Amino acid sequence: AYQHIKGFLLQLAESLGKPSEQLRIYDPYFAEGGTVRRMAEVGFWRVINRREDFYEAVRVGAVPDHDVVVTNPPYSGDHVEKFLTWAVSHGKPWFLLVPNFFYMKDYYSKCIAGCSMLYVAPTKRYTYVASKGVAAASGELRNKKTAATSPFPSFWYMGSSAAQREAWITWLGTAPGDLTEGWTLCRSLDDLPQDVRDAAHRKASPAPASTNKKKVGLCSTCGQVVGRCKHTR
Repeated sequence: AYQHIKGFLLQLAESLGKPSEQLRIYDPYFAEGGTVRRMAEVGFWRVINRREDFYEAVRVGAVPDHDVVVTNPPYSGDHVEKFLTWAVSHGKPWFLLVPNFFYMKDYYSKCIAGCSMLYVAPTKRYTYVASKGVAAASGELRNKKTAATSPFPSFWYMGSSAAQREAWITWLGTAPGDLTEGWTLCRSLDDLPQDVRDAAHRKASPAPASTNKKKVGLCSTCGQVVGRCKHTR
């Protein structure tokens, strides 16, 4: 998943006049070092992911300086709604990895009002690795064999200024192939591939063309079409 947004982060770093290893990436939700490790794997080393209460940091004005936010927050409660409200208001670009059903939430359109959006949809569903101590739907704790899970389609929600959005779209036109494999850039939710959309947003499949042609009767006496010969008029 992080490889799919690498190019956008590289473009952002270049626009800020920074090498990629100096781009300050902030993940507000502590992930046992997972974010730091995965971002380093794709070339970004300056990642801030602290074991702290993000909402308290916002309240007291202690959010660390950063250039961009990249996060996969908890899906429970109102975490996503609170993140969106903060992210749109704080003015920095942000990348949010969450399931497809969040854009159908009542609060979504209101939260992103005034923010320019793009979406990165994977061609293959993302697989998640559960943290230690996390239980499966059955209630049993996950182990090495059951840690990987892919229960729903998810994709990257990208928020930024209008100028940054256009810069990313322009970058894509000349991006090297290795940075554009395995995903599709969608300029709106209506551009999302069918298999990534929420079920309530999928287009109905067109009804197949009818193959039932009206059978034409033939005269038993002369073999012509019924109604066209002297025997059946």
